[in-house]
Amino acid sequence: MIRLNKGPAPAILVQNAVAWTQAYLQYTQNGEAVPSVVAFRYRHPDIKTALLAETHEKCAYCESKNRHVSPGEIDHIAPRSKRPDLAFRWDNLTYACDECNHAKRDYYSQPEPVINPYLDEPTEHLRFVGPMICQVPGNQVGRRSVQILRLNRASLFERRRERLQELLPLLDQWSQLPQGADKELIRQQILEQTVEDKEYSAAVKSFLDSFGVE
Repeated sequence: MIRLNKGPAPAILVQNAVAWTQAYLQYTQNGEAVPSVVAFRYRHPDIKTALLAETHEKCAYCESKNRHVSPGEIDHIAPRSKRPDLAFRWDNLTYACDECNHAKRDYYSQPEPVINPYLDEPTEHLRFVGPMICQVPGNQVGRRSVQILRLNRASLFERRRERLQELLPLLDQWSQLPQGADKELIRQQILEQTVEDKEYSAAVKSFLDSFGVE
């Protein structure tokens, strides 16, 4: 997980968020089922496109780039079931992979939150041991986030492990070169894998730090 910055709200949401929210609340406040045409207006293509841009086309929680096998989902950071008033609030929307979104479900607790990557600095709560995500010792927000989002689920752990293993040949080459231009070129090539749009960039950065590549 990396820190994310909220981009500008798409015009469709700026123009319609208030009306959409009022229509949505009319049903929920009366205990009525919300028609799909009202409930899922946040799925507008322009909204998803804007969310993909600000999350670097990665899941906001696990950093997976799996749109080639799954379209992913728009996630409500505070779930609609608990905060229907935030159903169309731009700062309550993000992009998540199916697995993180389903694992999170409708979890919501203000006194016991999970990490919000737009408001929190994930490195204050989480650390990596190779491909394993761990909480910072004693950090309950980190522990809760790993557990609820299942950030060490087998498939995700394996994908991160493979990502780190791909770097080993370059790291081996870098470590054997003497100081000079060639070594610096390899270092830059390695560090390119830590930029925000790269898959599992947080795990990669932590892995490289352990090798002294900065």
